[in-house]
Amino acid sequence: MVSINNVKKATSLLRKELGIEISKFSKEGVKDIKVPEEAISYDAVKVGREANPEAHFTDIYTFRDKDGNIVSTVHNKIDNEKIRQTVKKYSSQTEDSMFIDTEESFDCIPIKRQTIRGYEKENGKYTKCFEEHRAVNEDKNEMESLVREVYPGSDEIIKISHFEKGKSPRFIKSYYEKQEIGFPYTNAPEFIRGRLMEKAIKEPTKYAGSYILKDVKVSNEELKELAGHQYFLPYFSPDNKFIYRMSRQVEKETDAINNGSSFVSPYSKKSNTGGFCSRGMGSYIIGINRLKADGAERTRNGLVNTIGHEYGHANWEEKASEYEVFSNIMEDTAIPKKELDKIKKYIEANENYVQPEENIEKYKENFTEIVARQEGRKTSDKYDELENMTRKHFPALENLYKKDPDAEVDVTSYLLKELFRDMKYTDL
Repeated sequence: MVSINNVKKATSLLRKELGIEISKFSKEGVKDIKVPEEAISYDAVKVGREANPEAHFTDIYTFRDKDGNIVSTVHNKIDNEKIRQTVKKYSSQTEDSMFIDTEESFDCIPIKRQTIRGYEKENGKYTKCFEEHRAVNEDKNEMESLVREVYPGSDEIIKISHFEKGKSPRFIKSYYEKQEIGFPYTNAPEFIRGRLMEKAIKEPTKYAGSYILKDVKVSNEELKELAGHQYFLPYFSPDNKFIYRMSRQVEKETDAINNGSSFVSPYSKKSNTGGFCSRGMGSYIIGINRLKADGAERTRNGLVNTIGHEYGHANWEEKASEYEVFSNIMEDTAIPKKELDKIKKYIEANENYVQPEENIEKYKENFTEIVARQEGRKTSDKYDELENMTRKHFPALENLYKKDPDAEVDVTSYLLKELFRDMKYTDL
């Protein structure tokens, strides 16, 4: 029988000071800790570990606002020379609602939602950043929490976890392999490729290359379809990368374009025009407008539709170009009749193309635009499929990137009008 007196404590409280004024913290000058502007007080706790608490300890700082709410926390875990720092920033709680999936139906309950964002450092180097969306019911009977973690390597590893009280946690962890910088531009002419490579080296996150999904770890099999979805990586990219990431994924689906023969150029202009497709020397420039006519930022659903639309133009432009070049030396029978008729009609429509500012109706009825709208809807449908699966398995993620939920409804209404307009062309 082991005597309890011989069991060493793993941890011991070395210090606990609560409600200290920020002025004292500033005087102490604790290294690498930034005081939040709204903080007026802080708690300082020091916990020792192992047999030698002087060399193995954790300093915990909790910053509070004038109402006593936590605005940020800092954990400095010290193990001899190894220092691991975890920083969390808390948003103010907002009124919201949450759907609870019961055996009989979906019940909607009022909750307060809070976002917690943070990062981890090890000896000064970033090792992980994360984002948690926490919703707690007032009577504490139901809890929901979602954590999203992105590791160093430019979104190469993504982990999302979902927790509910009384249920096993669900998670997805996806591993991606990034192709070399500049890979998407290898088919461009040398003088163009050189300039693009210079930009790619200076701004690798902006001129993002392609990613290949290498491995997926999931908590249960039904999540594999979601984790392996082609648009999963772009969905989790920060705003400034989304257009590039999504464009590369859409490009992979095109029939005629070889991967790397297009250059994506986002721009911001108050306009009804969502983008453009311009053919250059050996490649296509795909322009994507970030703004709507009123200057508001476009929703991701709208951007996805435009990306599919413009790549649809590029795809059929390339098919038409190849046909015109090789039609004299190849038999028409080498191309399926239905597609051949479509290519010829596309070429004819291109010759009679009308700009929208000249005649908006003739522009909409031009066959090249009809085909591009069909391609845009294919892309939107696939993105909607991803959103539906995400909403099913990780409901707290639904509004993670939606700045204006009402704008999403506007996009849906627009796409429905577009679909009704094109119903007479569904057999094409």
